[in-house]
Amino acid sequence: MLHGMYSQIRARVAPALWHKKPLATAILLGAGLLIPSAQADTSANTAQLKPNNQQACYVDGLSEQMQCGSISVPENYAKPDGKQLQIHYVVMPAIKPGSKNQALLAIAGGPGQSAIENARGFDRMLTKVRQTEDVILIDQRGTGQSSPLQCIGDGFESALAVNESDFDTRVETQKCLDSLDADVTQYGSLSALKDFEAVRQHLGYQKLHLYGVSYGTRMAQLYMRHYPTSLATVTLDGVVPMQQSVLAIGDAIARAFN
Repeated sequence: MLHGMYSQIRARVAPALWHKKPLATAILLGAGLLIPSAQADTSANTAQLKPNNQQACYVDGLSEQMQCGSISVPENYAKPDGKQLQIHYVVMPAIKPGSKNQALLAIAGGPGQSAIENARGFDRMLTKVRQTEDVILIDQRGTGQSSPLQCIGDGFESALAVNESDFDTRVETQKCLDSLDADVTQYGSLSALKDFEAVRQHLGYQKLHLYGVSYGTRMAQLYMRHYPTSLATVTLDGVVPMQQSVLAIGDAIARAFN
């Protein structure tokens, strides 16, 4: 129901919000599908991290010590010697001793959400899993701490005072794209999927249990298609069908709600 309500009001308020806070370009291009119960104001304390280095850290909202790290990947995999991105991850260690050959990768929604910023929500949903399995959270490229694509605004104080009739979404979107120091064609799902697999290899897990929510189910389906031997199990929560554009989901939710 909350997804439906969000879809109904998004057309009314989104133009006003454009000017008001950092916005990930991926969110603007997506359907606005969110992780239930996740907290949007949490983040990992990784200020001291160096590339390809993993160390103990704390994530806001959780009292336990986690393991934080990052790996370096090419922005364009066809140009491995070109611009590099830092892909940040957090490992939420299993509570009890178990197999270290497998872990669960929790994939956030959006597209545009930070998995690390939603660590508390994932921890709540996956409490039983964490009894025996490590849980991995990766900030997908363009989100969170992994080379975020953001257009900076002023704040939310006067969001509803903006005259939407004077707001040209196409023009403002182009301004945002022009301000980004990135090749936005390299921030799609397939490039992100290669990052995820690189993190798995970096951490040394032989198999992953995938949990994808909303847009994360699209990533999980792509993982099954391209790297099936890396997977043990897959859980899809709120499936985004492969044959349907992610952009169509918002309208579909609004129709269902109505």
